[in-house]
Amino acid sequence: MVRTKFRYILFELQFFSTGDNDHPTDGSKGQDTLANLNPNFVPLQSSHVFHHVNDKAAEIFGDVASAEMLVGFQVKYFNPYTGVGVIRSRFSHYRQIWATLTLISNFRNRACYFRVISVTGTMVKCQRQAIELSRQTILRWNQSKEKPIPLPLMKNTLEQLEEDILEATGKV
Repeated sequence: MVRTKFRYILFELQFFSTGDNDHPTDGSKGQDTLANLNPNFVPLQSSHVFHHVNDKAAEIFGDVASAEMLVGFQVKYFNPYTGVGVIRSRFSHYRQIWATLTLISNFRNRACYFRVISVTGTMVKCQRQAIELSRQTILRWNQSKEKPIPLPLMKNTLEQLEEDILEATGKV
């Protein structure tokens, strides 16, 4: 039996600013901090990303190619607060998924863009990069605020984010 090779695509979903500063939050402790930091927060789940990418792939490549891409396609992790996510796909189709991400220009009637950060062959490398990217994003947001969040609370938020990534993608 032949082993199936996968590729892990680390991406960042960025929404363009709408001008309003109302951020709906779900009430969770650590995530409240992130929602207040992110100027363009949109509440999404990994299933929303999965269906939107799948629909866009069907539009671009057709139904047959989209059905082939679905085999092995999975959104392993997505954080709506930082916009960082990980997609797993079969080796033979990762370029099509990459192209699909690049061509998405709106999500739920909001202008956005997907930025592919890296494509790796192992989940471990992707986890490390996702943690580092999320940490940098949060620290950049905190520095740009007029009244930054205190360091102990920020440290707790970063630790919770790292645990979420490891839990969602599978501890290694």
